[in-house]
Amino acid sequence: MIACVFFLALALVFSPFYVFPSGYPQPSSFLFVLFLLSVAWASLGRIRVGNGQGFFALILFYVWVLVVNTIWGVVQQSYDYMLFPVYLTFNILVFVAIIFLLSKGPGYRRAISWVLFVMVQILFGAWLAGLGRYDFDPRYNGFFNDPNQMAFWVLCVLAIYLYLSDAGTLFRTLMISTSVFLIILTMSRSAVAGLLAMSVGVIWEASNGKGGMLKRFFLVFSFVAFVSLFFFSSIHSDKIDAVSSRFDEVSVADQLDTRGYTRIRDYPQYLLFGAGQAEDARFGARYEIHSTWAALLFYYGIIGLFLFLCFLFLVIRRMSLGQVLVAVGPLVYGFSTFGARTTIFWVFCAVLFWLSGFAKNESKEDSAGYYCL
Repeated sequence: MIACVFFLALALVFSPFYVFPSGYPQPSSFLFVLFLLSVAWASLGRIRVGNGQGFFALILFYVWVLVVNTIWGVVQQSYDYMLFPVYLTFNILVFVAIIFLLSKGPGYRRAISWVLFVMVQILFGAWLAGLGRYDFDPRYNGFFNDPNQMAFWVLCVLAIYLYLSDAGTLFRTLMISTSVFLIILTMSRSAVAGLLAMSVGVIWEASNGKGGMLKRFFLVFSFVAFVSLFFFSSIHSDKIDAVSSRFDEVSVADQLDTRGYTRIRDYPQYLLFGAGQAEDARFGARYEIHSTWAALLFYYGIIGLFLFLCFLFLVIRRMSLGQVLVAVGPLVYGFSTFGARTTIFWVFCAVLFWLSGFAKNESKEDSAGYYCL
C-alpha cells in the first residue's frame, strides 16, 4: 500500500506540469500507470467499488463510447476515433484505483489531501517567484498549456480537498485563499462561476451549524477577501483593467460558436446516436468541441449524454446539498471546456463515488471531518 500512495503522490505532484502538447499524455500520465500497477499488485483483483448502480451506468457509458467510435472509425477508415476510448479506459482504471485507495482508511485520504494542499501552495509560490507562463497574457497559465487547464485543475483539486481534508481552519483557509487567487489569475469566467457554486455549498453546510462551521466559514471568507485585495493591489493597473474587461465583455453568440455549441444546431442528425469523436473537419472545424456537455451530446448523442448523467445522478443523489453544490464547481466548468479527458477530473469523480458508496458506511469515528466539508 505504501507503493500505491507513493506513486499516486508523484502523479499528483506532476499533474500541473504540462510538457507535451494538449491532448497527449503528460509526465503525470506515466506515473499514474505506475500507480495503477501498484494498486493491481496490492489488490490482486479484489477491488470493491460500492454503489453498484452508479458503476454500472459508468460502464454502460464506456461501452457506448467504444461502440460509437468504433463504428465511425470503420466508416471513416480512421484510427483517430480510438483516441478518446483509450483515454477513457485509462481514466476509468484510475477512477477504480482511487476508490480502492480511499476505502482503505482515513490515513490514505489524509495523505491525498495534504499532497494536493502542498501542490496548490507550490503553484502559488511559483507565481510569487515570477515562475510560470503568460502564454495568453495577461492570463496566467502556470505550467499548463493554457489558463483554462489550470483553472479546471485548481477547481477539481479544491473540491477534492474540501471532501477529504480533516485539517484545521488555518490550513483550510489557506487552501481556499490560494486556490481562489490562482483561479482569478487565470481570468477564467467559468471557473469563477464554479467557485460561486462551491461557495454556496460551503455556506449551506455552515448554516446547518455543523461543528462551528459558520464561524469557520466567516473566518475563511474574511481571509480570502483580504488576501485577494492585497495581492490584486500589487498587480499592475493594466492587468486589473484586463480582468474587468474580460468579465464585462462577454458575447454569448461568439462563445457558443467558439465552444462548438453551434454544431448541435447545424447538424441535428447526429444528436440521437452521436457523430463520433474525431475528424472535426467534417463539420468545418479545426478543433474538438470545447465543452464536456456539448461534446458528449454531439459526439455520443442523447444516449451517451443520458448514460453519463445517470452515472452522476446515481452518485450525487446520496450526498447532502452542500456536497452537491461543491461538486457543481468542476461540473459547471464543463460547459466551457472539455474536461472529460483530464485525469484529475476522474480523480474528482472517484472521490464523489467514494462518498456515495463508502463514506456513508464508515463509522463516525473514522469518517468525522471528511465528507462534511
